[in-house]
Amino acid sequence: MALRYSALSLWLLLPAVVHAALPNAHDDVAATRIRGQARSLAQVAPCRASTLGGYTSSVGFNRKGFNLHWKVTGRQSIDIAVEAKSGSGVARGWFAIGWSKSGLMYPADAVIMNFKSNDNDATPPVGTYALSKRDDSGVKPTTRFAITDTEFTSNSSAGVLVRFTRSKFDGIVPVNYNGPNQIIFAYAPYGSQEVQGHGGKKGWILVDFSCKPGSASASGSPPPSSPSKAPSATQTPSPSKSPKSPAKSPAKSPPTSPPKSPKSPPKSPPPASPSPPTGVMNPVSTPCKSTSGSSSSSCKASTLAGYTGYVDLNGKGLHLHWKVTSDTSVALAVEAKAGSGAEKGWFSVGWSGSGSMVPADAVIGNVKGLLPVASYAVSGYSASKIAVTSRFAIGQPELLTSTSGVTMKFGRSKADGEGIAAINYKGKNKIIWAYSGDGARTINDHKNNYGATTVDFSCKPAPTKC
Repeated sequence: MALRYSALSLWLLLPAVVHAALPNAHDDVAATRIRGQARSLAQVAPCRASTLGGYTSSVGFNRKGFNLHWKVTGRQSIDIAVEAKSGSGVARGWFAIGWSKSGLMYPADAVIMNFKSNDNDATPPVGTYALSKRDDSGVKPTTRFAITDTEFTSNSSAGVLVRFTRSKFDGIVPVNYNGPNQIIFAYAPYGSQEVQGHGGKKGWILVDFSCKPGSASASGSPPPSSPSKAPSATQTPSPSKSPKSPAKSPAKSPPTSPPKSPKSPPKSPPPASPSPPTGVMNPVSTPCKSTSGSSSSSCKASTLAGYTGYVDLNGKGLHLHWKVTSDTSVALAVEAKAGSGAEKGWFSVGWSGSGSMVPADAVIGNVKGLLPVASYAVSGYSASKIAVTSRFAIGQPELLTSTSGVTMKFGRSKADGEGIAAINYKGKNKIIWAYSGDGARTINDHKNNYGATTVDFSCKPAPTKC
């Protein structure tokens, strides 16, 4: 568990640039500088059907796999996912999105992700920041706007996926849940998670959260035709680059439905259910929602006897199973299936309260030469800062090994000590997880094999959706 997080600075070193407002047409090199007044004339970016479970729409920040996904869940609530695919040029370093009134990099509210710091900094991997200046002194953690249900997943083969929810009318630039938002973005130019400027790796895009896949704007959005020639000359929108399949399918549905109403229903489902392409990271993305707990926590019916639900932590087979056994106790199992990448070396889950790796309570299994499953205190970012602890205890620890993988089982109870982060036995818990970066059974650097997610122990799997 040797990852270091940090607050990002130097986000605002250069003036903002605007990228062509077409899906996947945001060229990081050929960007055009324009003034804030001209930005207000920009065309709303056409949206595509999301390839992630649980989201409806998406736009691309660049052509290589740096994407924004969303689903409006209420009059004042939206689920957001920021996807930095492997090969996008973004996944290896810090990246950020923000809300700006003018499209400029400040003043703005920003969510900054995937950064690290020195051993004394316990900054979580996803944070809210206020941008007020064009240097590092103008990038500060803030509480003026809130995000909830944050999930962070890093996968060396798929990339990085960050999920969060905005559900308040807060910040200096409140979210327009039913219309256009000027979204700014930036990322590390050399793939670094350390503090550095973004150089030219930045831009902005006009996103309409009411946009339906296949249309450039919906209700609440400025019509794309009225801004006439100014945006066209700057952004050169090309019809050939517009999404073909979503655009054609809605066009066929209206003409056929009046005269042939019995036949139109079979034609309408295909556009609404795109299948995720191969290689798209989809960790903890099952659309199964709780039927009696929080709707933000996804779970499936457990495949292990004696447990109720589970979530896939890394999207590859590292599963967390649970069963609440009383108001103050829960039985847990962490299953590292063969092929998950976690089954060969040590693996762990933990509680920190904030989603940061330090300080934290952790249960680590499959460690060579030590107890097969034990409780640890994590006080720093090196192996020497991870030690067996008695500040919380686990019940009936067990490690099972087979050809199908490795599973560690244990129980946690309020009576055995809550550690530094008390468990919510009836609701949401911020769970951190990690496993060896090279399959070692001695505790070492987890490299990119780590993450944080919110798990609701009250989640009841819905068989019809799971």
